[in-house]
Amino acid sequence: MSSNVATLLLTEENLICSTLTASNAIAATERSTLPDAAPATLSAPLYELLAHIDPYPTGTLLRHIFSELSRTLDYLRLSEANFQQDRVMLSTLSVLKHVRREAHALSSFVESLALRTEDFPEPLREAFDSLGYAINHEVERVSDEELLGLEDGTPPNVVRAKLENAHGLLRNCFQQSTITLAQVIDPEFDGACLFDGLPARRQQSLILIQELQGLIKCARRAASDRDQFAIAVMTEHLKRFRKGTMCYLMYKDWEECERFI
Repeated sequence: MSSNVATLLLTEENLICSTLTASNAIAATERSTLPDAAPATLSAPLYELLAHIDPYPTGTLLRHIFSELSRTLDYLRLSEANFQQDRVMLSTLSVLKHVRREAHALSSFVESLALRTEDFPEPLREAFDSLGYAINHEVERVSDEELLGLEDGTPPNVVRAKLENAHGLLRNCFQQSTITLAQVIDPEFDGACLFDGLPARRQQSLILIQELQGLIKCARRAASDRDQFAIAVMTEHLKRFRKGTMCYLMYKDWEECERFI
């Protein structure tokens, strides 16, 4: 290997290392105060996806981004157990706030890559820019609308509803970010192979849409006909919805739906 090539490779490797170090430094000091999440390992489909990309610098940086997205989803899984066991603890809020800090560090890092016009093709730079914006926007929305003021004596049922909603929004954000970036690399990439619950949630959403559309039709018919039969049909639809499909609604919407029914 010539000295010029060796120097070039060494310079490129140093650039990658310094870039990744800067990204990790923002949140590294806070991880030690949280419960251990599983190591951020990439799933087999992502490994296969990255295997076809030149590692320096694109492949290495993409691996880092996917690893950070996976790490954040690991932290969200820590708080998910609290909801499943009907426990809402202060640690859950702590995890979500930590996720916010990690997300800001990641979005800043990704947006900085979008400015490196000589290192990445335009489609990838556009993806970096969109990804950074989407993560930052969604995390701030969750922080402002769901997490703000939860430590000020908020009733437990409201705390649970807001934390569960925040968890779901953040999980969807990071899962979709992972899938979107993967599909920029390979447009045929199937996001369902990454997350077990994705097809089920998609099917639940379709069922919920169909049920709500049916309820809207019944309500409009009852409002226009104003007879006992139309009202009885709407009432029966509402009872079936309450016993079945209502569970697919976000938890925060259950109470309002119960009051209406």
